[in-house]
Amino acid sequence: MIRLCDSVDIAPADPLSARIITCYRGYGTGYGFCRFYRTDSGLFMHFNSSVTVLGAVDEELCGFMQMLKPTTIETQEPVPFEGYRQREMSVLSGCITNAPMCIPANENVYRAAEITAQVFGEDFSAVYTDLSHRVRHHVTDVYTDGRGAFAADRLTDTLVYVSAVATLPEYRRQGVASGLMSALGGRQVMLCCKRELIPFYEPMGLMVTGRMWAYDDLADTLSQQEKHLGE
Repeated sequence: MIRLCDSVDIAPADPLSARIITCYRGYGTGYGFCRFYRTDSGLFMHFNSSVTVLGAVDEELCGFMQMLKPTTIETQEPVPFEGYRQREMSVLSGCITNAPMCIPANENVYRAAEITAQVFGEDFSAVYTDLSHRVRHHVTDVYTDGRGAFAADRLTDTLVYVSAVATLPEYRRQGVASGLMSALGGRQVMLCCKRELIPFYEPMGLMVTGRMWAYDDLADTLSQQEKHLGE
């Protein structure tokens, strides 16, 4: 049975649990766009148009997904969601071995949001609203040098989840992102990425510790592609 819940008490064991913890700490349960649900085997979060699932996905939950119609679904195990494109993601964790650099956090959230929105093709207003809210509530730290940016969600005093790493195209392969992430030198980090990006993170001290799956609504993906073709 799926039940709406008013509290979340889980450990930050992987990127999916980290995202749920961050949203719960940042938004609580009082917003309609951020809802948390208990299932017979776990927990899931519906945040804006995305769903993050902890635990098994059964027939009831699949039916619930058909009702919610999220644009993105993230799971710990592969599930054949009809009408969605599956992407396997690698989970990496470890201690950043780069020498710690004094890079100030949260000095230019606006610019960080601009870079993130541009690189990932997202709506700037939504990205900035979310990042600035989480920064104000001391849930997330944002770093940028004007060429790249990343967000680090505070999970514990020593563990962070890197939820977004973005570098503008003209500055890639110049050490911008790795330089920025040196701000986390000596701290435990977890993140998820495409398999082809693993060689970028391994020299920093991170190693593959698992997998997760993301599902993109095919109709929404096609709509976004048509939008960019028309620009």
